[in-house]
Amino acid sequence: MNEANPDLMITKENIEAVVAFLPALELIPKGEEAHWADSGKSPDGTPVLSLEPDYHPDVRALIRAFYDNNFVQPFDWSGWQHEAKEFFNNPELLHKVDLDTCCKLITLHVRKDRFSGGHFGLMVETGHIAAIVRRLRELTTKP
Repeated sequence: MNEANPDLMITKENIEAVVAFLPALELIPKGEEAHWADSGKSPDGTPVLSLEPDYHPDVRALIRAFYDNNFVQPFDWSGWQHEAKEFFNNPELLHKVDLDTCCKLITLHVRKDRFSGGHFGLMVETGHIAAIVRRLRELTTKP
């Protein structure tokens, strides 16, 4: 995806480092991907939830691994959301995507979470992130 910057190239080792999270990712109990902490009360006494979720430790570690292994790449992810939605709505399409598309999906979900707190957790809960990581595993085992 990023031929212009060799520091952002993705190697087989980078893919394997992320794929190693798959067992832990699949074992996170439904509903425990993210926790919305109570951040106090409003002036009228109504509880206020934090704007950002506290992710399960394995989810936080996976996000860090995506960054550390060059899967979060610079591109216009917000302009690509319409295409990305097709992969979410039709998960069978993921079986045919290449590494570039996997990186775009990962980048979109990680970056979107910074603007819409909880988005990444929802993608974990629905199994979409695990499906992308499984596709990465398939890409490393193909001849």
